[in-house]
Amino acid sequence: MRTVGAWLRFASPWDGRDRAPLRVAIAVVASLDLLHLLVLATRDAGDLLPVAPGWPYQWLVLHGEVLAGTVGLGLAAAFGFARGWAPLRLGALLLLTLHLAEESAGRAFRSLPPEPFQPGLFLYGWLLGLLWARESGLGRDRHRGEALAEAGALAACAASYVLAGFSKLAHHGLDWDHRAIWHVVLSLRPIDGWIDSALGLDLSAIVVGSRPIAAALAALAIAIQLGAVGLCVGGMARRGAAALLVAMHGAMLVLAAAFDPEVILLLTVFCRLWPGGTRLPAPAPAALTTVEGEAVAPMTHRLAHRLMWACAIWVAVAWLSPLRAWMAYAPLLPRWPFDP
Repeated sequence: MRTVGAWLRFASPWDGRDRAPLRVAIAVVASLDLLHLLVLATRDAGDLLPVAPGWPYQWLVLHGEVLAGTVGLGLAAAFGFARGWAPLRLGALLLLTLHLAEESAGRAFRSLPPEPFQPGLFLYGWLLGLLWARESGLGRDRHRGEALAEAGALAACAASYVLAGFSKLAHHGLDWDHRAIWHVVLSLRPIDGWIDSALGLDLSAIVVGSRPIAAALAALAIAIQLGAVGLCVGGMARRGAAALLVAMHGAMLVLAAAFDPEVILLLTVFCRLWPGGTRLPAPAPAALTTVEGEAVAPMTHRLAHRLMWACAIWVAVAWLSPLRAWMAYAPLLPRWPFDP
């Protein structure tokens, strides 16, 4: 039973393997998002000016060459991060450039692009894991440090999905039903029938025409989002939660042409959603945690206090600094002239 318990809690499909593909996956999706955001922020917007307030982002939109240089800096940071060069510093730089690019594109595009959200969360969680590893004395061992970074990235991803599911229940209760699914399908599905011509089928018509099917999909979506907590454990629980999330995004593509390739790629790579056995770590004493199957001392009070202070500072910066006002704006839609 102890072996099974350790497997469920700590086993990662990357245990005993080089985790460089995880860094590469984050760097690739972040680089693609940076380029996409640069195009959105610098495309011809007619006579429209960037949405106010937010002078740093407005300034970047109006000075496209500076924004392009910022994106170039982010691409260089992504390359170094993928190679494992100073991952904390380069990862933080990459996260900052993603933020600047997304907020700038939001001002120009009149709507916050959702693309960098999950890559940014994975990167943020990865950096927190590296910080924890360094403070725990594991930072000198890249393999053990990146095991914690992997856990941090998946925990950040899981938190976003669980909060999404909880918010639906908190705001609408069980009334988040077929009407929401109909709204998503009808609002996101292209008018020109791209789904029909590309896939040769029209499942959206079946969903829109059937209240029980739409209601079942709504309930299933909430269950899958809440079940994302399985990403924080190991073994088949992690793989199962990831597979369900990928299936949910696949259904969104088929039903509404809402494609999220970044999170699909990251979940597939991080949870190794392809044939291959999961390596089981050696069981450890109950009072200890394990990283790569080795016993590690539990988190000290000093480290816990430092993490708590760091979180408090982040919250203070987010709520009390001008950053909150700069990032708060009312999107103006539709945006014309619109040139997809």
